[in-house]
Amino acid sequence: MIEDKDLKKLLEDYAVEEPSINFNNLIMQRIEKLQQKLLLNAQLLKILMLVFVISFILIMIASLSKPIQLPFSISIASGMYHQLFAFIIVFWIMMLCNMLWNRKYSY
Repeated sequence: MIEDKDLKKLLEDYAVEEPSINFNNLIMQRIEKLQQKLLLNAQLLKILMLVFVISFILIMIASLSKPIQLPFSISIASGMYHQLFAFIIVFWIMMLCNMLWNRKYSY
């Protein structure tokens, strides 16, 4: 009986560990620092967006213009051009929708 009481006291004193008082505050501060840190700086992101937009415009112009005779030949079936063009259109529509969605629901 005495051993049970001693065992109970030891378990109450040492078995349950509690985090330090500032544990939650430290974790929240680290999370806030990580949220504030940007993956890419804003200027680099704008430059990348500009490159994507310019390349999209150039691809659109190239796909709608008269074919250019290249010094080498690439044998691509005519259906492939249609699929490639459709892929590019769908890709950019989804990219723009994603950007708008992220702006609308950013934290």
